[in-house]
Amino acid sequence: MHGYRRSSNAGDKLTDGIAIRVCFGLISLLAAASAAAVPIAYASSTDFYTALTSVGLSASTLDFDAATAGTSIGSGDSLGGITFTYDF
Repeated sequence: MHGYRRSSNAGDKLTDGIAIRVCFGLISLLAAASAAAVPIAYASSTDFYTALTSVGLSASTLDFDAATAGTSIGSGDSLGGITFTYDF
């Protein structure tokens, strides 16, 4: 008789149980990691910038309205102290 036959010895049952526990553990870790992202609302831009600096980040604001109409910004060019780099 040809085909797959499943052994029912104790070693296979132990291995299956460990594999199930490992898979469940990995799924739990992935679910916990993805649940860590939570949207945060800020009442003002000052509150937002304060939160950024408290974790070691910074932000720059660029006023595109101050640029001359029709201005092109090439990759590597700067406008308002911000350098744009892109490749498309």
